[in-house]
Amino acid sequence: MVLCDGANLTGSKCGANLTGSKCDGANLTGSKYDGANITGSKCDGANITGSKCGANLTGSKYDGANLTGCKCDGANLTGSKYDGANLTGSKYDGANLTGSKCDGANLTGSKCDGANLTGYKCDGTNLNGSV
Repeated sequence: MVLCDGANLTGSKCGANLTGSKCDGANLTGSKYDGANITGSKCDGANITGSKCGANLTGSKYDGANLTGCKCDGANLTGSKYDGANLTGSKYDGANLTGSKCDGANLTGSKCDGANLTGYKCDGTNLNGSV
């Protein structure tokens, strides 16, 4: 059962599987989650404005994260954690971020197209503009 208490889903596209997801208070304005599998994900208070996610976000956590303008088309973010992270403008097209931890990380402008970041930990890391 999806929980979207207080969430702002204005203009969002969701042909997604949101089974068990939590997006309490999240701002998903303009986001695209067509065909995405977000089973069990947590997006409490997250700002995902304008993001594109045809991704598999199974079990991911985005508590308080700012994902403004991010692109994660086809990405596998299974089990990833982005608590408080700022992923503004990042691109994760086809990336495999399985099990990665990015708590508090600033990934502004980073590009991870096709990257395999399985098991990586970037807690508090600042990857501004990284490719």
